[in-house]
Parts: sequence; structure tokens; C-alpha cells
Amino acid sequence: MILAGRLSKKISYKYFGYISGLLFFTGYFTAGNSRGNFAIIFLGIANFTGRLLWGFLSDYIGAGLCIFLALIFQAISIILLNVIALSVTSYLILALLIGLGFGGNFVLFAKETAHVFGISSLGIIYPYIFLGYAIAGIIGPLSGGFLFDISGTFFWPVLIASIMSFAGSLLFLKQYNILKIIKKSNNIGIAAKFIKEGKLVAFPTETVYGLGANALNPVAVAKIFDVKERPSFDPLIVHIADLSELKNLVICEDDVVYRLAEKFWPGPLTMVLPKSSIIPDIVTSGLPTVGIRMPNNKIALDLIKKSGCPIAAPSANKFGRISPTTALHVRKQLADLDYILEGGKTTVGIESTIIRLTQNGFQILRSGIITQEEIETIVPFDNTAEIESMSAPGMLKSHYSPKKKLFIADDKTLNIDKSKAGLISFSGELENGYCKVIRVSEKKDLKDYAVNMFEAMHFFEDDKEIETIIAEPVDEIGIGKAIMDRLKKAEQAHLAGCV
Repeated sequence: MILAGRLSKKISYKYFGYISGLLFFTGYFTAGNSRGNFAIIFLGIANFTGRLLWGFLSDYIGAGLCIFLALIFQAISIILLNVIALSVTSYLILALLIGLGFGGNFVLFAKETAHVFGISSLGIIYPYIFLGYAIAGIIGPLSGGFLFDISGTFFWPVLIASIMSFAGSLLFLKQYNILKIIKKSNNIGIAAKFIKEGKLVAFPTETVYGLGANALNPVAVAKIFDVKERPSFDPLIVHIADLSELKNLVICEDDVVYRLAEKFWPGPLTMVLPKSSIIPDIVTSGLPTVGIRMPNNKIALDLIKKSGCPIAAPSANKFGRISPTTALHVRKQLADLDYILEGGKTTVGIESTIIRLTQNGFQILRSGIITQEEIETIVPFDNTAEIESMSAPGMLKSHYSPKKKLFIADDKTLNIDKSKAGLISFSGELENGYCKVIRVSEKKDLKDYAVNMFEAMHFFEDDKEIETIIAEPVDEIGIGKAIMDRLKKAEQAHLAGCV
């Protein structure tokens, strides 16, 4: 491990696959020459060729496809071993297939598994697979070295190749902390490393799961818009972990900002403030203001701190679809992210309240669980100024929509076929006749409705027996404003024929 650690600073781990492949070839050649068996020599050539071929192609067509092709070669070689008659020709065919399959797969895992692991929704499975290859990297070649010459002659090139294969595996494990991931699937250190590298990480907050990138890296932020299929005119919220970060991101000397932060941060309140020059325009969609908040979630705060930068993050879903309140919801819509941090179910369940300050007080740009009445304890509400249509996220008329039709329960839903409908119930008074019912609160608490609303939508969206989703309305008072805001926008997509 010490040797691997030192070598990691000078030699990329992918070259261990190539160099060990060359040494394997030397061992095969020596063994084949001593026994007069050209098939063994050809096996060495094929093994080395397989490593080079897949290692090269994976840069162009992706490791996933290369691994799939190599596995096909492995399967074919195993089948042929059992069905073809042994001859010089069959030896050559098998050697080629085995080299392209097994030899190629080693270098693929050594060179590309980090990337595959990062973008794969299978996550925790990959470290176990690679650990198996790491063990095989030393056990397989060593046993093969003895078997090639039953007279007892030992071939040092095979031993050296085995050690290099194992060292390359250790290098890989060290560089990507895979052993730690095996013990614990959530590795904030790896997630922070990805953020620093300009990659995307889904992470939990108290509201919904966010899709995060370095807020000061415009190229990384652009990936958010691309992955979400989010229009460029819809600005993002920037997340911080400490109030001291605020002065570098915004131009604001208003004492009210700090009084609001002291009362509501960390928590689900976003303040839209004049941005400083270090915030890229892509984050704010060209607006002179930026939304800032400090999430009330330990994983989110640790991620921001370890990343060493503010994190721009909208909800981790396809644009306009249901917001994710669990990591499973993220994987359902964005399976190929670089990394997804697990954090269980979110505790608030709907997006943050967004406000901006005016000369007369504050305006609410998006309702959330922090209500107008609570904010009014710090600053008066301003209902005089006009609010622009896209001055903050979540202001489109259509949003938060499941793929199935969703309607708010009223007179127009009286004649629907309840045998194919799922009801999101709050009071318990509308539940008769529906195919399935999800009661979002047993004690008629609006906070429970907020926490469970999106999860209920996800459940019905995935249920094959449900064709239509009906949501029970609540009074638009306090948190009820935020709940009805989401339901109306989810319904609007279907009324407008957008889904």
C-alpha cells in the first residue's frame, strides 16, 4: 500500500494494466517456448492485445460498452471450451477470445471503474466487483504461472506481472477510497472530490434532494441545466454552509438580511440578493440577483464544507417533474449522475420559501414551509411592488408534475373512474371508492402533507393500477399556500396538455 501510494503520484493506475499485460506476455512466451506450444504464446499476445484494445476504445466509446463487449467474449470462450474439439486452430481461437475477454476486462476495470462507479445507479455493487478482480489479479496469474510448466520451472515475469496487477488494484482502491465505500455507501469525501472536479452530485437537504455543482464553475453549472433539461432562463439557488460566506457572494449591507439569517438559517428560507461578480451569470440566468440559502441538513452542510465552495443546486429531477424526497426518487429520474449521496427521506418535503427584500419590506417569490407570518416577525410584508415572472426558481405556472394525470379534487373530478384512480388524502373524508388511498397525515397536520405529498405522487406514478391521481385540497393559509402552489402547478401541466 505504501509503494502504491507513492507510485500513485507519478504513475497513473491504468498503466499497471498495460505493463502487467506486457509482462504476462513475456511469461506466456517463455512458457510456450519451453514447451513448444505456440497456443500459449498466442494467448499471451491476445491477452496483451485485449488490454490495449479495450483500454484504448474505452476512451472513445465508454467503459460500459467495452465491459459489455469483453463479457461477451468471455461468455463465447467459455461456451467454446465445452463444445469444440481441441486442435491448433481451436487453441488459437480460444486464446484470442480469452485475451479479448478476460485480459481486456482487467484493464477496463483498472482504468475506468471509477468513472463507471461514479455515474452508475448501481453504486455500491461496483467496489465488490473490483475487489474480486483485485484478488484475482494476484491469485489467478500466480496459479497460472505454475500450471504453464508442470516440471516446476517458475517464470518470474508472471510473478512480477501478478504483483503489478495487485499493486495497480491497491492504487485504484486508494485513489478512490473504494474500501471505505464498501464499509459505508455514503462517502462525502468522494462526493466533495467530484464537486471540486466539476462533476454533479445529488445530495439530501431538509427540503428535497438537490443536484449540486460548484457554483463558481460555469462549466459545471451548465451540466445541471443539461442533465435536468432545464431552460436557461430559470435561475438556480446557491447553498452555503456558513454565514461568513455570504459577504463574498452578494452585495448587501442590509442588517435585515443578517437578522433573517440568524432566525431562519440553517433552514428552508432562500433570500434573493444582489449578486457579486464572482457568481457566474449562468447561475442567475443573467439576472443581477442570486438566491442564497443555508440548508438544515448535516450531509448537505458537510458536503459544502468539504467541497470548499458554494454549491448551486436545484431539485435533483427532470425539469417540471415531481421533486425527489428520497435518493430512490433521484435514481428514478437521473440514474446516470456522477454520485448520489443517501440521506433518507427529507424532513420538510417541499422546496424552500423564496423571498426578496424591497424598500418597504419583503416579497414572497415562492411559498414554502416558512410562512409570511413568521417572516413578518422580522420585516414587514410588501404587497405593493410588482413581481417579475421569472425572478426566482419555481415560478412557472406548470411544475412538479407526475407523468400520470393529476387533478385537485373538486366538482370536475366527481365523474372520474375511481377504480383506476389514486387519492392523496388529507382529511380522510374523500376516500370512498378509490382504487388506492395514501393518507398523508393521520393527525391532519399540514406539515405532514408537505413532507409526504411528493412521495405520494411518486408512488402513484409508479403504480401500474393507477391511471389518474387525485389530490385533496387544503385551505390556502400558512403552509397550505405552499401545498396548494405545488398541487396547482402539478395539475396545470395536465390541463394545458404538457404531459
